[in-house]
Amino acid sequence: KLVKARRNNTPQKTMMKTVLLVFTALLCASLVLAQYETDGYTYVIARLPQFQTRTGGFKLRELDTTPSVTATADATFLSSLYGLRQQISPIAVDRYLSSLATDHDAGYGKGAGLASDIESSREAVLSYSHLGRAPSVSPVKYVRNLLDKDSHLFSRSSQGRPDIVATATALQILEQSRETTKQWVQDLFPHLRSYLDSHRNQSNDGTFFYFGPSQSVLTGNYYGIVIGSLIGYDFSSGRYAKFIASQQASNGGFYADLQRSQVTVEASAHAVLSLASLNSGSVSETVNTDHLFAYFYENTPRDLHSAALAHSAVALTNNFRRNFNFNASYDVFNSNNPVDRRVVQGTTIKPVLNIRTIFGVPHAGLDVTVAYSDPNSRANTYKLKWRENHKYSSDDFIDTSNLLGSLNFRYTVRVQVAGLPPNAVPQFDIVDVKRVGYGVNIVSKASSDVAGRSFQPGEAVAIGTQFDFSLDLNNLTHARFPSKGGADVDVVFSVLDSSNVVIHESRQAVKADNSFSYTLSDSDLPAGALSFRFQVGQGSNIHTEEFVEYQINIPMIASKISFDGFSANQAPSYKIGDVVRLSMEPASFPDFRNKYPFRSSDANGNAVGAQRQFYLDVKSSNGVTIRSVLGQNARNSASYSFEVPVDASLDSIGNNVVSFRYLAANGVSFPLANFDSQFDEVFEDNNVLNYTIQSQLQVVDVAQQPNSEDYFYGNEIVFRFRVRDAVSGRYVTRGSSERANVYLTLTHSDDNKGKPFVSAVEGARQIGDEFIIQWPINPNAVQGAGVLSVNAQDVDGNQLSLYRSGSLDEVMTHDVNITGRIEVRENTFTTSVLSQERAAFVVEFNLSCNSRSLRDAQLRASVVLEGSRGSRVLASGLPVATNNEGRYSVSYSAPLTQVPTGRYTLNFYREVDRRRALDNRDYRQKQARREEELRRRAETGLGEDVEVVAEEQSEAGIESELTPLFSVSFNHDSPSVSKSPIRLEVVVLTILVGAFFYISYQKKQYLTKATR
Repeated sequence: KLVKARRNNTPQKTMMKTVLLVFTALLCASLVLAQYETDGYTYVIARLPQFQTRTGGFKLRELDTTPSVTATADATFLSSLYGLRQQISPIAVDRYLSSLATDHDAGYGKGAGLASDIESSREAVLSYSHLGRAPSVSPVKYVRNLLDKDSHLFSRSSQGRPDIVATATALQILEQSRETTKQWVQDLFPHLRSYLDSHRNQSNDGTFFYFGPSQSVLTGNYYGIVIGSLIGYDFSSGRYAKFIASQQASNGGFYADLQRSQVTVEASAHAVLSLASLNSGSVSETVNTDHLFAYFYENTPRDLHSAALAHSAVALTNNFRRNFNFNASYDVFNSNNPVDRRVVQGTTIKPVLNIRTIFGVPHAGLDVTVAYSDPNSRANTYKLKWRENHKYSSDDFIDTSNLLGSLNFRYTVRVQVAGLPPNAVPQFDIVDVKRVGYGVNIVSKASSDVAGRSFQPGEAVAIGTQFDFSLDLNNLTHARFPSKGGADVDVVFSVLDSSNVVIHESRQAVKADNSFSYTLSDSDLPAGALSFRFQVGQGSNIHTEEFVEYQINIPMIASKISFDGFSANQAPSYKIGDVVRLSMEPASFPDFRNKYPFRSSDANGNAVGAQRQFYLDVKSSNGVTIRSVLGQNARNSASYSFEVPVDASLDSIGNNVVSFRYLAANGVSFPLANFDSQFDEVFEDNNVLNYTIQSQLQVVDVAQQPNSEDYFYGNEIVFRFRVRDAVSGRYVTRGSSERANVYLTLTHSDDNKGKPFVSAVEGARQIGDEFIIQWPINPNAVQGAGVLSVNAQDVDGNQLSLYRSGSLDEVMTHDVNITGRIEVRENTFTTSVLSQERAAFVVEFNLSCNSRSLRDAQLRASVVLEGSRGSRVLASGLPVATNNEGRYSVSYSAPLTQVPTGRYTLNFYREVDRRRALDNRDYRQKQARREEELRRRAETGLGEDVEVVAEEQSEAGIESELTPLFSVSFNHDSPSVSKSPIRLEVVVLTILVGAFFYISYQKKQYLTKATR
């Protein structure tokens, strides 16, 4: 019985192993793919605890198993910067660091029992500092023993050679240990200054240090600046900062090399850390920190070191505040009225700051102060303390009993964290202004006899509406102020249009009953808000302000549109380098018959044309906005003029459609219809108003192009050239939009349709005014003869011809022959336990040619069951997933009854082949319908005017018309279905899937919070 039971249990054990194998493979594959994602800026912080190992140390990547002291220093730095210490185990970290200490030399090694080295020693010391603990061993003695007396540099280890990195690291350890004032350290400074002088380089872009190819230029320069900042080197010229700033790329990152070919996270972080070490001014004043933040946010890999570098750099810029969510509020001591825009006079308030990281964690380790000044010019500074409600607040209250006017608050938030340049403290300011004034109670009424109705605040009103208001004032001690007339306080009643232009204003002394009226009688106002403002104060000292707002919905037009230098009947045409000048006069068009130019002065007679904002939007024919230009208004003129410089980019070339819009003061845009003043009507088609940029683009200064034998799978071909416009003589750059670029396109002839088809497209990148196309020939390219062309596209994706240098009719093409044999290496996993009634299998594979990995292949797969009576297609069009390393995978599941035991084949097809086959099928069907319609018309004598209506395409059976690019075959054993209501493997699967989706959900929650 025991033997029989064991035998009966064997298939179930086998299936259990299969389940575990398959889902382990799937989970591992997802992790492998995940590590190549570039959302590490938020992802690593959100999942920081998952990087800590059982030893207490941290691993570099989530998929790794071995901790490192570098990753541990990075993790503790991030935990200190963002208050995440409670999410990790500091005790375990301490235990891990202690295991790295070496008793015989007082240093730290990369692992337990390994020899000490200076970098590991610094990282261990930093880790202790981030945890707020003293190191178990002070490495000062160890550092001193690494000093080379001949070169006056430090070595990385007792067996190493002295170099710049070890010397910079040694000085950082000594500075953190407060040893740099010791005489033996001071004696090194003259020698180190001479060493830096010998490695100083001058260029047109500034001055930098270069220590050889072992580090990138910016990284080597960073270590030189670290040493210089600690020994008092003279950086006063500003040329070091100038060089660093010159290395910033258009995407915000920094080039690591002088050739400016590679932007890296490390170089970008070292650039910022270098600028902070120079003390030459704010980093934010030297480089574009907004673009830099975007670069880090979008390009940081999911590893601890990259994330720590990115955050250390951002922490030293004005974008550090973007990693926090915060709001200032005010506790009220003696009133039930919360503080909003205004503090009612007499209220006693206390400043409170609620601050959390973008990852949703309150940060208890911040240094927060608030400086404030009151209307009587008194100023004070309070330190805010961390409270149990996870907010920072002051112990002191501010009494507003004798105050009327502005209270100005400046909250300063600092983070004290080790490892950053001396005197470089991550911090940011939060400014808040509150007004101390009276409480205001306003009752409003708006009605129109013409419209026959009344309007509530916020609603759109009609011309002719009558507005009536009553107003009462109060403060903390008087429910109604004043109770009798005679107070030396005025109310200024103003009516403002959506440009905040004052169209009516009156002033009266505050009395027991305050009433105001206004009638909206004219149509010469722009659409948007109609605001009624009540200001209370003495003379020009306004301390209380309240608004009631309605809306005006009125059509607007741009009339009297003219292009300078062109008549109304001419089509404006320009070239690159020209300036497009045009003007228009905005007006309201309420009844679609009469135009009402907007009033040019306010209620006090002041010109207001410059206060209204009208924009010219230049768009492509398909509506893509290319640029927007703010109109300029001449004093006492109703018209606005616009100037559009035609820049030398692919955005400009071709047809440019012109439209206008009005931007209200609250940021809401309203379109203006283009009005044809010649015929006194609105243009039916806005695209009629346009201008054209003439160009003839040529490929010039070709610095690199492939040979005819270079076209085989896996090989990377490179083109380097410039594009010049023969009309203007200027070099042309790519556009700001995604499409406006230069492309390499591989086309092949199609005998069925008589026109070529495209199998591969590769976009160019640009450095300066040079285009560089790097195309790794992948399986998307159809093997055999083809034509490789270099062409450009405008913002709508329309083709722009590129001609050879000196020619206006010979396009840039190359006849090529794509060769090579695609090799497949696959792994297949099959199982039958997705449920009691479903089976699944997964195929993972790599593609290569001549041992070169083939990436980015766009593939689909079909599943075929082989049999003695023929093959049967079970599924088609299955998507094939891939990653940046050239790994591919496809999976399939179906009911057990549809996946019997047998031999299966997965046929793989290129997307380009499937699209071509679908196009050919559609072409044949159209031809057949056309011929049938022609035949029918010939029989009935209706003529040959035939329009073929396109029908919706179906992809069914398209693979039968194709030859697979390659195939993978395997055997699948379908087990018998157990009679047990719940099988063991189902339980395991449920746990695995549940765990997987729980982790995914948690990750999503973190990332959602991180990106708000």
